Formats: sequence, C-alpha cells, structure tokens
Amino acid sequence: LLDSFEDKQGFYIVQEFIEGQPLSELMPTSTRCGKRWSENQVVPMLREILDILEFIHSQDIIHCNINPNSIIKRASDGKLYLIDFSAIQPIQALLLNIQE
Repeated sequence: LLDSFEDKQGFYIVQEFIEGQPLSELMPTSTRCGKRWSENQVVPMLREILDILEFIHSQDIIHCNINPNSIIKRASDGKLYLIDFSAIQPIQALLLNIQE
C-alpha cells in the first residue's frame, strides 16, 4: 500500500504491483497433504504477516479480506506482501457505521 486518499467521489488506494506467487499456491492443502509446513516455517510467516497488518492498521485502514490469495510471496526476495485492497475500509468509516 503506497497511499490512500478520499475525495467527494470516494475512497482510493495506490498499491505497488508485486510479482510473485500467492500464499495459497505455496501452502499445503488437503489435495497436497504429503507436505506440511513445520513450526519453523509457520511462525516467521505469521510474524511477517502481523508486521504487515500492524503497518496497514497504523494507516487507519482495515483490509477486510485477508486470505492466502491476498498474500503474495515476492519472486525477487521471498518477502510477503498483502495485496487486493479492493474491500478495504477506512477505520473512521467503519466506526461511523458502528455508531449509527
């Protein structure tokens, strides 16, 4: 997420294109049960995702659709990135909806 802004017509975001694979392609599923991630693989991945969420929330944005398809492992360095901000909401808008 590079930037976000709001004007009279709506809420907009600017995000970088990330070349890589979605986490859904890298995670073992019921169709690929033969290979499970170890605790040594899972814990660093979760920490990296939590760091991403901490940054997003510090920008007063809630992603609203976190899933393995919206997390990309960048091809160039293996770093995780949260993508698909199409369902995001500014925190202030969510708070207003709760108060109504």
